[in-house]
Amino acid sequence: MDAAAETSRALGKAGRKDSAGTKVVMNSKPIKEMLKDLIALEMKRAAATEKFNDQVTAVAEKAGFQSSTVRKLVKAHANDKFEEEKRNIEQLSILFEDVGPENK
Repeated sequence: MDAAAETSRALGKAGRKDSAGTKVVMNSKPIKEMLKDLIALEMKRAAATEKFNDQVTAVAEKAGFQSSTVRKLVKAHANDKFEEEKRNIEQLSILFEDVGPENK
């Protein structure tokens, strides 16, 4: 099999479809060209995630809050979804108060 045939081939149901629903020919060449960069980015992402989790845990413990609560607050601010998340939490709080454990 020649190099072009190795990197560009249709593999039945395994390939993606374009917006018209037509099967797209899979081509691994772009992945091969970017793989080292993608691996480096993944390693940086994993390290940043670990550092973020460690810092959230540390500040949550210091402040007396659960880590998950602090994480939600930070993500809401970082993703410009503070008001949306606040509304969701307020609604959840109302349900916890109104329904309570006695209705299970």
